[in-house]
Amino acid sequence: MTSPGWDVAEAGLQQAMDMFWGKVVWWGALTVTLVIAGLALLAVVAVSRVVRRRVWCAAAGREAEVDFVERGVPGFHRPVLVQSCSLFHPPTDVRCQCACLDALWGVPVGAPAGPASAVSDRAEIQCARQEDQGRQALDQRAANHPGR
Repeated sequence: MTSPGWDVAEAGLQQAMDMFWGKVVWWGALTVTLVIAGLALLAVVAVSRVVRRRVWCAAAGREAEVDFVERGVPGFHRPVLVQSCSLFHPPTDVRCQCACLDALWGVPVGAPAGPASAVSDRAEIQCARQEDQGRQALDQRAANHPGR
């Protein structure tokens, strides 16, 4: 005999559902924690380094010593920027389209560049270089005309 409002089957089903949702929440929390920990580890391990390579410059028609800035996790570094090139004076005053970056990845000249992050990094650096060159030109003009 059961008391009114008490159904053994309903109580068993409720207990099973509580166990199910408890496990779902536990495994979900564990998964989220592991994903966050993995992303944090990648962020710590991802590094930026400078490497020197001898590459063929199609624009100049000769070899050049180039310092590339590479970013990424160990084993998966990608060149994202030309820091210096022996074809320019001073070497850090790189003013070309950096086709050597695309050539390293087998991207034909004129084709869309590599990953979006590398493109945005290159665009930011090139923009900053152009601003610096503009400031240097203004400084030189001011130095040449001290009376004005």
